[in-house]
Amino acid sequence: MVTFIVSTYALPSWLELALRSLQSQDCSDWKALVIGDACGPETKSVIAALNDERFQYINLPERMGEQAGPNSVGLALAEGSHIAFMNHDDVLLPDHLSIALATMETEKTNFFVGRAAVAWGMLEYPSLGNVPNFEWITPKGRKPYETFKRSHLLFEPCSSWVVERTLALRIGAWRSSLLGHRASIQEWLMRAWRSDACFSFDAPLTVLRFNKQFATASGSYSESIAPPKWFDACLNASARQTRGQINCIRAGRQRDRKLGLPRPLPKGVLGRTASYLMVNRLAANLYRHTGFDGFEIVHTLIRSRKGALGAKLSQSRTGFDLTRAPSIPEMIERISTKKCSHSKEEE
Repeated sequence: MVTFIVSTYALPSWLELALRSLQSQDCSDWKALVIGDACGPETKSVIAALNDERFQYINLPERMGEQAGPNSVGLALAEGSHIAFMNHDDVLLPDHLSIALATMETEKTNFFVGRAAVAWGMLEYPSLGNVPNFEWITPKGRKPYETFKRSHLLFEPCSSWVVERTLALRIGAWRSSLLGHRASIQEWLMRAWRSDACFSFDAPLTVLRFNKQFATASGSYSESIAPPKWFDACLNASARQTRGQINCIRAGRQRDRKLGLPRPLPKGVLGRTASYLMVNRLAANLYRHTGFDGFEIVHTLIRSRKGALGAKLSQSRTGFDLTRAPSIPEMIERISTKKCSHSKEEE
């Protein structure tokens, strides 16, 4: 059985779409822990309306402000042989889970990192009408050392991940983005590599993402951008049909969006020089064997503040100050203790 960990906050209509894409999976041996980041009652209502006993909703008593917290709580509570993470505003194609499990079995791997199509806004396409403007598809040919060397965008979204539970527990809880200079999603993936993860990277496209924050002038985290109707249609279509439509949409495009996927370089001569010396393939292998992260050293040298990237994203998208959040270990302890007390009461 696979346990999906769905982190959510304040986007009920997108959450409904994401959970419906879970219900559409052609592999039914799964359950989902929906972890609310101190959500309002509308989130619970959305889950209840789906009337599916495979969904278990846990609402955190305090805001964490980032997916690292809910994902870590879900990881502590998850059961089954495999764990899959899922963002509340991504869509899985119907064969996502079956492809992931089959690929892992065939390739003898324990960490599936799938491929996603990412859209920025909508466009009118002949014969297809108003469709998401898919400007990026995860490329084939990714390598494990690139989890260290290149941007985290190369491996997003985590909705494309399926990992053996024994490996996930060995990797441990996600780290708050306040504790370092890397995105928490990349830091967890790097620790997976250190924990002897054997990755599958090159399966067919199975995940869709719509970057709605770029569809507004403010770039804000807003429920006002409703899920495009195209996604409803793709839930009722075969995965093959959807992949075909995406290929048609992209065939009419002039160019793909540039995501800055090479290693991020700090400004200034000192930062760039240090980055070339400490963020390369040799440094990646050093990290794998020792845990020494040259990227963190580079940012220490240029006196960059830890957690600046995560704090900026949280403030701009949700207006939440990450420094107000309880620690991830503290929240895991609170929820785990609460679950244990409920289990004893039921007995």
